[in-house]
Amino acid sequence: MKFNESGLPKDKLIEAAFDYSHAFTLKAQKIALQDFNRQMDEIHANLVADLDKEKEASRMPDGDYKRQKELLEKMHDDQLKQGPALVGQALEGMFVARRVNPALEMAKNSETPTAEMIAATLLCECIRSPKDFQTVTEKFGARVAGIAAEIAHIDAYPGERAENMVEASADAKRVYLAWLSSSTNNIAEQITRAAKERPEEKLLLPPGHEKQLYADVQPLWGVDKKLDARFFEVFNRVCEVSGSSFRLEADDKGGLNLVQGSLTPAGKNDGSKPKGPKGPGGGIGGDVF
Repeated sequence: MKFNESGLPKDKLIEAAFDYSHAFTLKAQKIALQDFNRQMDEIHANLVADLDKEKEASRMPDGDYKRQKELLEKMHDDQLKQGPALVGQALEGMFVARRVNPALEMAKNSETPTAEMIAATLLCECIRSPKDFQTVTEKFGARVAGIAAEIAHIDAYPGERAENMVEASADAKRVYLAWLSSSTNNIAEQITRAAKERPEEKLLLPPGHEKQLYADVQPLWGVDKKLDARFFEVFNRVCEVSGSSFRLEADDKGGLNLVQGSLTPAGKNDGSKPKGPKGPGGGIGGDVF
């Protein structure tokens, strides 16, 4: 993806962060290709082993065995040739899903869509060592690097994750909330697309996913009303398209509640459209939109 195709605001700092993050992602191509080749080799070896067992069990003629083995060899060679393109496509998809889309959430759905905040969102997964932090600081400034480092710190210690989210700065909380909204929206899009392509299959959320999302958003709630409203929207959307019985509701004081049960009041089946969940400020998005 090129920067001018991303939909991000045209800004030198944002474009530089985009290019750096993109290059950082593609660094993984060599290792990813090695993993791909190893997997293809294992699959090929298993197929050949199965063919050998079939030959021994059924006394397959040598000619048939040779032809089938040659087909397996050709299929394996073709897969290895396709490897670089397939790995490249996968990395580009990951870059869009994990870096560009959260940055778009920040740009479109935050009260503070500054260039520094959007750049920090793009760079969050680019800090994995003190040297990375130093490089990002030199290229993009201490504030951008500091926010990105806070996000890396939150996920670096799973056992302290909730505490680290509470103690994070308001800017880091905004970025993390944009991430949660983006990943939740990605899931909703995948489920919606799968339902159109394979209507006979029903994709469900992993057990406990709704409760974990609700727990994650608690320390972040209230720092940015627009991002709050966006998360509220995509959470309830993913629950709807997945058939989940959970939903979010906001109380009169702006607090967030996870409730379970049908949106249609019990015992009422008059064909009327059920009411949607009550959003921040009394409606979806409250006084934000």
